[in-house]
Amino acid sequence: MRKINFVLKILTLHKIFYYVKIIKNQGESVMPHISIKMLNGRTEEQKKSLSKALVDTLTKELNCNKNYVTVTIEDFTATEWQKIFKEEITDKPDKVYVTAKYDPKSLL
Repeated sequence: MRKINFVLKILTLHKIFYYVKIIKNQGESVMPHISIKMLNGRTEEQKKSLSKALVDTLTKELNCNKNYVTVTIEDFTATEWQKIFKEEITDKPDKVYVTAKYDPKSLL
């Protein structure tokens, strides 16, 4: 759990939003999918490193095989992020487990 908290702190500090969706198969969780939505500007190397760290943490915490995990990364401009923030965070407070401590308008 410490590793997840560490990763979440890093994500919050870098203004990255991500979520994990578990796809059910006959009542069992078998295929977690990590979707990362963030401001553009990160390198492919950073994205690959982040994806690996998240997969490693997820497979350890959920006790699942990494062969079932997928990761997608979407980059957004600060302007585009305003809509994403509203749709994915503001409008879904019951789905948000970690809240960032910034106003998305401050990115404009």
